[in-house]
Amino acid sequence: MLSPERLSLPGPEYLAQRHVLTYMEDAVSQLLENREDISQYGIARFFTEYFNSVRQGTHILFREFSFIQATPHNRASFLRTFWRCFRAVGKNGDEAIMPPPPSLANDFYLFQDLAKRVADTLQILLEVVKDTHPKLLTILLVLQNSSLLDPTKAIWQNTALVEPTCK
Repeated sequence: MLSPERLSLPGPEYLAQRHVLTYMEDAVSQLLENREDISQYGIARFFTEYFNSVRQGTHILFREFSFIQATPHNRASFLRTFWRCFRAVGKNGDEAIMPPPPSLANDFYLFQDLAKRVADTLQILLEVVKDTHPKLLTILLVLQNSSLLDPTKAIWQNTALVEPTCK
């Protein structure tokens, strides 16, 4: 941290290399923006807290992009903070990114609800469907209770278990 090379640099070069003037300008502008709050605990305490936040890397929180981009320390602090916030994403099966797929029973009820809403929107009455298409309803009821649909159930179950590829 404290290397002997830092003593070999002239003062202005050292200040420029460490971006000290950037932080001093920011500290003074923060001081002027919050002067009412600062009068309670003093200017010296404000500068102490400001430069401690710079040292800890928390000075970039809620700041504009131009400030984060201004110095290498700001960029590194932003990346460190970003990593701390989002490092758990993806460790638990991407649940933080995307909820788990609905169960088959839940999927059936969602489809049934969609069909009801479509029928309501189109003002289709169930009695009309029963009267005009009794064979279709009979076929669907027979297929639902027969073993003919077992292969299709397996297909639907397997595709529901396949994880989505687009995130």
